[in-house]
Amino acid sequence: MTVFLRALYGPFGPFEERPGRIVVNPPHGYVAQVDWHFFGIRENNSVGRWAIRFEPPKRVWKCIPMPVDETVRVGKSWTKAEIDPAFADAFVPDKPMVYGRTYLDILKARLSKDDIAFASRLAIEAAGR
Repeated sequence: MTVFLRALYGPFGPFEERPGRIVVNPPHGYVAQVDWHFFGIRENNSVGRWAIRFEPPKRVWKCIPMPVDETVRVGKSWTKAEIDPAFADAFVPDKPMVYGRTYLDILKARLSKDDIAFASRLAIEAAGR
């Protein structure tokens, strides 16, 4: 199944997770995972948010859908916001849709060469531990 996105923004990051990280003296410990975050507008005008995660010890890439709160409070009750297609069109550039086999394929292709080199360096360091 092909995935279509009307607009895609990102990557934002990288964000590292280090076990045993000490706030006073960062960085501390090895890098267990690295995330890059993205958000975009799907083909059906719904907003999506994703993170691609690289786990250096396992050398595995994953795509993780992140929750997007699409409810608003009206009075004392919560309701799903109705998004006008014209509103979504305001945030979609005049470019063709982004598409690929999977979300991971689409998002990983947006990473820079420096991001891929950073992930490769972490995988080599993890193999040496």
